[in-house]
Amino acid sequence: MPRTFRVFFFLSIFIQPIVNAQTFPPNFNLVSNGGFEFFNYNSTSAFDTSFENSKTCWIGSNKSGASFMIRHESNNHIARAHSGVATLWMQILHPSIKYPPFVWSDTNSFNSRSYPQTKLLEPLVAGLKYFYTMYIGVGKKMKGYSASSIYTITNIGVHFSSNKIGDYSTFGRINYTPQINFTDYDVPLEDSLIYIKLTDTYIAKGGEQYLTVGNFEYFNSFKFIFGTDSVLGGYNSFYPLIDDISLVRDTTQPMISLDKFSLGNDTTLCLGDTLRIGGEPHFFGYKWNTGDTSRFITISAPGTYWCAADFGCNTVTDTIVVSASVAPAPFTIADTALCEAVLPFSISAPYTAAAYLWSNGSTAFSTNFNSFGKQWLRISNSCGDKHFTDTFDIKSLNLSLNNINLGNDTNNCLYGYFLDTITLQVPANSATQIKWSNGSSNNLIKVWEPGAYWVQVSNVCYSFADTINISGCTARDVPKVDIPNAFTPNGDGKNDVFRLRYLPQQVVSFNLKIYNRYGQMVAELRNRSDFWDGGNYDLGVYYYLFVYKDITGKEYTQKGDISLLR
Repeated sequence: MPRTFRVFFFLSIFIQPIVNAQTFPPNFNLVSNGGFEFFNYNSTSAFDTSFENSKTCWIGSNKSGASFMIRHESNNHIARAHSGVATLWMQILHPSIKYPPFVWSDTNSFNSRSYPQTKLLEPLVAGLKYFYTMYIGVGKKMKGYSASSIYTITNIGVHFSSNKIGDYSTFGRINYTPQINFTDYDVPLEDSLIYIKLTDTYIAKGGEQYLTVGNFEYFNSFKFIFGTDSVLGGYNSFYPLIDDISLVRDTTQPMISLDKFSLGNDTTLCLGDTLRIGGEPHFFGYKWNTGDTSRFITISAPGTYWCAADFGCNTVTDTIVVSASVAPAPFTIADTALCEAVLPFSISAPYTAAAYLWSNGSTAFSTNFNSFGKQWLRISNSCGDKHFTDTFDIKSLNLSLNNINLGNDTNNCLYGYFLDTITLQVPANSATQIKWSNGSSNNLIKVWEPGAYWVQVSNVCYSFADTINISGCTARDVPKVDIPNAFTPNGDGKNDVFRLRYLPQQVVSFNLKIYNRYGQMVAELRNRSDFWDGGNYDLGVYYYLFVYKDITGKEYTQKGDISLLR
């Protein structure tokens, strides 16, 4: 996760004046805190007069001082940095304005100015050429100004000195001559807060240790604002913004500077491992909460670690949280049923993790499967010492359809009788639709008659059908029908009803009437599926009259008795 840059001030830590504690490479920026990043965002250095009291490496050289501003994230804010989170806000005000707490204007002359000053990281070497760079802009959308105005500024100079300079008796100009002077440059006032880059060179006399920025000319040679009279009638304050000041001896290589200190993102320490942590080089010193003073430390235990780095005037501190190895969160991948036509089937891990391993060998977040069957995913943490695995099934929607088979055609004839029941069945599956030739949608039917029977089974992918032909007995004389002489309707599932189970195929119609001993008819059967369950009649002997016809229309009659037993 991104780390928030924090600055803390410690009275007991190694705060010290800037000293030449090391030899810097030629492309090193000798201006400490040239981007104005290291300071307490809740305070101002406007009244600092000595580097012993400065927390930012910058002081004011007169009463006007220098106020530091943190960059505002809104585009409507009047002061935004060229880079980083802060910029230096210099004050030049109209004589009628009093603007506490950190600036008062000079009521006797239009001459309120600020002169920020810093001590270089090492004295300049005589005869060497130094390259100076800074970026300058203006506060945008000041009252009474149009967003497209162009402001022309002259005489923003840079003064190098062997000793600290300053005049704390005045709010106005300090009487020094700058070695570098930027004149007549235009600064646009736009919503994006455009900065312009100013560069120049300086041949050192030798021993210069201080750098001071500001307008060193009298007001009559300083073109404050080019605008309309209406500008002067409003709150006509003008705030030059300077940022990213640098002084190097070599511009052919990327510049090195003390412009940031970060221990990096929070991280994880794997079980049994050690971890080396540390920040940027070239700071004057480092002090860890463990007591170590090295730039890097090696840790073997999780915890919160911070380091204070000395950038010359003060220390800047960053913190890193080192967590222990954590097992991946449990997860479940649902089983999937799909058509073979949609293969390969793409599937993704349930969440972002350090490492994945699929049953097909893939280590990507998403993978494709080209066949059906049991599969699995293993998710591991960044250390690889803990993982979680789930197994899932990729099923085919046509597996049950491939088994649609009603069997071979058959002859359902036994001793001249058509057997009473044949069961035809297909596999049951909630993803399928079933349709039989008799209109049924169940997965099984019972057949009582000869004929051709078909079934169609389908789903969103496929449709399969099968047919079976069931034949009966060949025509011949109808023998005497075998009629049961007893039944036991006691609910035990055995012989609970009286019915004609084995009627010859040649019997095309019949009527069977059952009478009690008083001659009263108690039941009548006219179809092969009809039966008598005994109703509420008493135990005993009952009598039947069975009249039936064959395929020629010849009529037959049988009589007999039936015993109803419980």
